[in-house]
Amino acid sequence: MAYRILLILSLLLIEAHPASSEPVDPVSPPDSLKLFQLNPEVEASLVSNEPNILDPVALAFDEWGRLYVVENIGYPSGPPEGDPPAGRIARLEDKDGDGYYESRVTFADGFTFPNGILPWEGGVIVTCAPEVLYLKDTDGDGRADIRQIWLTGFSKGGSTQLRVSHPTLGLDGWIYLTNGLSGGEVTSPKHPDRKPVETKRNDFRFNPETFEVEIIPGQAQFGQTFDDYGRRFVCSNRKPAEHVVLDFESLSRNPYFPVTQAVQNLYGTGDPVRLFPISDNITTAISHAQTFTAACGLQIYRGAALPLDFYGNQFVCDPTGNLVHRAVREPDGASFSAERPKEKVEFLASTDNWFRPVNLANGPDGALYLCDMYRKTIEHPTYLPEAIRAITDFETGKDMGRIYRFKGKSTEIDAHIPPQFPADMKTADLVELLDNPNSWWREAAQRLLIERKAEAPLELLRKKMTHGEIPQGRVLALWLLEGFDSLSEKEILAGLSDSEPGVRENSVKLAGRHLQEGSDNLKRSVLAHSEDPDLRVRFQTALTLGEFDSPGKFDALSQIAEKGIDDSWTRTAVLCSVGDNAGELLAEALEWRDRTGEGYRDFLKSICIILANQESLESIRDRVSVLTETAAPEDAEWEEAALVGLIESLQKKSEARGQKDLL
Repeated sequence: MAYRILLILSLLLIEAHPASSEPVDPVSPPDSLKLFQLNPEVEASLVSNEPNILDPVALAFDEWGRLYVVENIGYPSGPPEGDPPAGRIARLEDKDGDGYYESRVTFADGFTFPNGILPWEGGVIVTCAPEVLYLKDTDGDGRADIRQIWLTGFSKGGSTQLRVSHPTLGLDGWIYLTNGLSGGEVTSPKHPDRKPVETKRNDFRFNPETFEVEIIPGQAQFGQTFDDYGRRFVCSNRKPAEHVVLDFESLSRNPYFPVTQAVQNLYGTGDPVRLFPISDNITTAISHAQTFTAACGLQIYRGAALPLDFYGNQFVCDPTGNLVHRAVREPDGASFSAERPKEKVEFLASTDNWFRPVNLANGPDGALYLCDMYRKTIEHPTYLPEAIRAITDFETGKDMGRIYRFKGKSTEIDAHIPPQFPADMKTADLVELLDNPNSWWREAAQRLLIERKAEAPLELLRKKMTHGEIPQGRVLALWLLEGFDSLSEKEILAGLSDSEPGVRENSVKLAGRHLQEGSDNLKRSVLAHSEDPDLRVRFQTALTLGEFDSPGKFDALSQIAEKGIDDSWTRTAVLCSVGDNAGELLAEALEWRDRTGEGYRDFLKSICIILANQESLESIRDRVSVLTETAAPEDAEWEEAALVGLIESLQKKSEARGQKDLL
């Protein structure tokens, strides 16, 4: 019955859809550009288009100015039976310097559904489930003659759009992957003796030097990005941006405190995010109309070619709505919220129903780059009723595709993108690039320095860490030194006293790796950040304090909790790190001057959950007696919260033991 209702509604939606005044057939790239409704401060230009590229889903520039494009031609169902896989990696060059990439070679082919790319050691890392591969051209003919499987075992079942993707280099030198809500048991052929790592639908990261692999919090579908200070953001169809706030190490630190959430939806947990398309797009459910149904390609813009107030904004595609959405990130406790900069208007919307934006990237010129698959239909057959699936054209447009560049109208950029890294560029020059205003240059320099680890310029990195012009460069220098096993206490202390909160936050994080052998001065400096003026630094301090024991640890955690009591992530960080001091923390919290508000009540309840899981039944009875006997009438709200925490957890413990009515 439910299926029949869905089918009828789908047919009604299609039949009731008004006739469009815009062309229903594909239009040329220049004509499609004319159909863009774009932010008035911004202009768009073509970078490449069919027949030079087809079905682009990801792009990346290498240090020689070459543009690699992933062509997912087989999407959504693959080639006809008997035909070879159609996916390819194209390598483009702009040889005449006019900004249009006219020269193309097929770097590699024979892929099923390739979807992600990252330059690495003169070649590229490519994701194509079940594998993560490394490709390199060593003889200069433009085609990859090295094709190595670095990781394998990622799931390729289910939808072809829910697979491992988005290889992205993190501040820590590990490569982060989204897993498309898929499973898998991942191994590296380079280390066949290691046990498989089960992904459990989580995202993933691996060390490109040692091929260690780890699951990480987050369940992204097709989108991943970092901000300047290493904070990771992901997206899924209905959730355009989530911040991964906690790692598994922190989540598992306190076995008595059950934490089930590691990410924050930047748009809140209420109604779906409203969109404002200008096309005659059709969604598969009436209730989803004018909301995100295929959020993908999340990117935090960190260049200098768009207007200044665009820096740090997040952009995300919705191909079913033929648009790109922009939002401003605002601090929200230890995490962020997202706000539309202008009501009822998207950064980019088109009346061209074939315009299918799917991915974004920061470019070396500071511009924002966009992959447009340009398809008649972008929906995967899996999500359509069988009757609708049978009459839907999934093939038309597989011979098309466009890439666009966006910059401010008043911004002058060199059309030849980018100036090439000299073949003989010294590592000292790479260190200087850590201060470049465009994130692409900073991250390319970081990558090349990691690749040249044997000749790492340690003294120059130390100088950059303490005297770098911009905080983003100082943070990169800090992490590079750590990756080279050369980060000293001196640099950590310098970072802890940095004027930029993001540098202090990362310094506190790295300090946790050095506290066991660190000096008393380092421990005191970390403890002092319990009073840092920035909430996010205090949040990280709480997490770091969970890694060591110190006489001042409890007082510092108590301070952090009291100052950040209204932030759920701060409360969680403190409780993850409190260890055996939950009873003392409860006593301390009962003496705070302000004992009101939802945050305070939730904190008391959570402490009591820990105590109920941690202590004996006799101790719990004593605590219940103390709470009920000492609370004043005006304390009824927090008293109730504390008792509920104790009783709920105690009841679960009792049921687990087959006992009842222990209170």
